[in-house]
Amino acid sequence: MSVMRMFRDRLVNDASLRTLLNATATGSATVFPSFMELSGVYPNIIYQIIEGASDPGMSATNGVLTLAINVQPTGSQNPHIRYANIQNRVEQLLDDQTLTGTDISATAVYAFRVAREGGIPVVYDEQRKVYSKILNFSFKVIDR
Repeated sequence: MSVMRMFRDRLVNDASLRTLLNATATGSATVFPSFMELSGVYPNIIYQIIEGASDPGMSATNGVLTLAINVQPTGSQNPHIRYANIQNRVEQLLDDQTLTGTDISATAVYAFRVAREGGIPVVYDEQRKVYSKILNFSFKVIDR
């Protein structure tokens, strides 16, 4: 099972979020895992999964999903409004949601329970000229 793939698919398959990211199709949505981060492509969402312990007696795994929403102060929209709009849509898609899907081999079905855990205030990277907002979500993956 690819937890990263399931979270990414949840984000890039949403037409409203793609619009906020200036993407016209799923393949052009700027949502990347941390090991594939592209600088110079904004706005974007960089994500990372930290898998935690499994629950004894259950086929379940706990973890944390961290998202970095990155925007540049370009164009007519205020960067603070832009990252806030992206943050709101991400929270609508993930916070307090149950997601389901199959693993890569399509042989097992999984259910995810996702809850927002917080984040950090916006930071500004002066070298890259980028505002970044970090969000953290906890999740539990249950093998059905």
